[in-house]
Amino acid sequence: MPAQSEKTDETGLLMLQWRSIADSVRVRSPQDASGRIILVVEAEKDRSLIENAFLESFGKTDLRLIVTGEQVSADAKVLRISGIVRLEAPASEVTCDARWEEADGALYLGRFRSAPGEFSKDGSSGATALEKFIEPLVVISGAILIVYLFFTVRS
Repeated sequence: MPAQSEKTDETGLLMLQWRSIADSVRVRSPQDASGRIILVVEAEKDRSLIENAFLESFGKTDLRLIVTGEQVSADAKVLRISGIVRLEAPASEVTCDARWEEADGALYLGRFRSAPGEFSKDGSSGATALEKFIEPLVVISGAILIVYLFFTVRS
């Protein structure tokens, strides 16, 4: 039974990672896009998981993603997810390339990455506001203090 629970936890974590990537891709997609967009996921492993994450993310907007295995017409808008890499060890990290294709050309949206350390057990972002602001503040203050001490001790 523990093996099944471990598999479920891994699938849930992968879904969180793909949702994070899908949200990032959605933000980078052309803002003037509307209507139906065909989603093409070039993956051998976890294809349905990836498609579901993108469908869920784009469902928050007026864009409507369609998943099809058929040939795509030349005038269709296509969101192509390719170059998918899933590193298993030491931590399960996922990476992909996203490309927006239309009749008048293609737009490379970028390479997107998500690691499990970005999420806590409840699915929210792992870093708290305190960690986001206090840690850099301490590092910067320490650097300023070192520079100050260097010049005061020197003279």
